[in-house]
Amino acid sequence: MIKLVIFDMDGLMIDSERPKAKLFVDIFAEHGIILDPDYVTSTYGINRKYVQAQLHEMYPDADVDEYLAEKTRRTRQYFDEHGVPIKTGLFELFEKIENLGILKAVATSTDKPRAMPLLEESHIDKHMDGFVFSDEIKNGKPAPDIFLTSAEKLGIAPSECLVLEDSIPGIHAAHAAGMKVICIPDLKNPDDEARAMCEAVYPTLLDVIGYLDKNSK
Repeated sequence: MIKLVIFDMDGLMIDSERPKAKLFVDIFAEHGIILDPDYVTSTYGINRKYVQAQLHEMYPDADVDEYLAEKTRRTRQYFDEHGVPIKTGLFELFEKIENLGILKAVATSTDKPRAMPLLEESHIDKHMDGFVFSDEIKNGKPAPDIFLTSAEKLGIAPSECLVLEDSIPGIHAAHAAGMKVICIPDLKNPDDEARAMCEAVYPTLLDVIGYLDKNSK
């Protein structure tokens, strides 16, 4: 029985990966660094500190910290100008989960100072029973820490949790935590290994409603 649904944030609830990926590429290009598209894709769902360390190793002479800070500033500017874009079916799914009496939590690879304003501006925060941010845990996805912490905070066994993810690292993290996981792909489809870990792969969050009807009792 599912007692807790754990939501990733970027690319799952908030349609933020596209503008962030473009800014990532554009800002580094402005400084003469052409990022490999496959590398950019590989960073989806990964803790910022880990990506930052990778970039320092890849480009030791570049001011990586400043480039990433600029990316953060321009991302914030983008949301100020365009609003926070919500994924299709999110609030309908919230309503379904609430009607079933199931808890909801956010587990995001974004740190709290950057994530919480987006959750508040989109009114997602009002629907959540718990939050875990990247700066609260030692090991980011694909390690299971963030999902295990979410379950522990709300007193739910991992086997009674369902994780909703868009990224391959997130799928691996949920599987390692001993939780059920459904993938709703964003910019990258799961590979065969990740797909085999999933209960299902759906095009939108609306499809999760039918899954809950069948598996919440």
